[in-house]
Amino acid sequence: MSETFLHVEYREKDEVKRLGAYWSREQRQWYVPAGCDLTPFARWLPVQESPAAYRLDEAPALPVRGLSLREVVQRIRACVQHGLPDALWIRAELTKVDSRLNHAFLDLVERDETREVASAKAAIWQPGAMLARFRQHTGQELAAGMQVLVQARVDVQDRFGLRLVIEAIDATYTVGVMANQLKIIRQTLEREGIIDRNRQLALPEDFFSIAVISPEGAAGLGDFQAGAAPLERFGICRFQYFTALFQGPNAKESLLRAIESASALPNI
Repeated sequence: MSETFLHVEYREKDEVKRLGAYWSREQRQWYVPAGCDLTPFARWLPVQESPAAYRLDEAPALPVRGLSLREVVQRIRACVQHGLPDALWIRAELTKVDSRLNHAFLDLVERDETREVASAKAAIWQPGAMLARFRQHTGQELAAGMQVLVQARVDVQDRFGLRLVIEAIDATYTVGVMANQLKIIRQTLEREGIIDRNRQLALPEDFFSIAVISPEGAAGLGDFQAGAAPLERFGICRFQYFTALFQGPNAKESLLRAIESASALPNI
């Protein structure tokens, strides 16, 4: 006799381990050692090995045509495990990122010039460290619209079908794609003769001569002045301060007087 391999969803791993199953690194599956009772593992057994299969002794046997859906998925899984046993590096575009504490679900696509030509679901188990490294290298969160290079193994589950389980993300690839996209944008602006257009325009005075209206002794005024002081010290901006009432029956007239005073100054 040999060990019996089980078909276990990720969320069920603790349960089968408690019942006595073991994890096979080579097969990447849980299994029951040879000679052990399979009854506790009935719902994870392949159909043909289930102890509850075809127990219809009291009823006449009916002819069964075709394969069950689960049998088909199991055959697909066997083909995938044989043909793609190792993780692969895959280029794709993200169209959806649903990141949570213990997992992240992603939608990946490939497009040509006119349409989407391929798509796949993907998952990252315990994504915290992986996404933190990506954020550190790119300066951005993983998000829809990004081009990514991921290392993933192909997984086939009875209920969820085929999906990619991502084990690594090459952040340098995404950074390179973004840099290339920026280069293309610059080349387009240069070709159309508009990249230097802003430099040819006169700078507006609004940004350099600024009137500030606030209530006398306002709580936020000191913070504003602390931030404005370096700009004024280096000659970048000039600030003129006016006081006015912001509340009460006389607020309207007080504000109008402050605005008139500010408008009367040159370059304001």
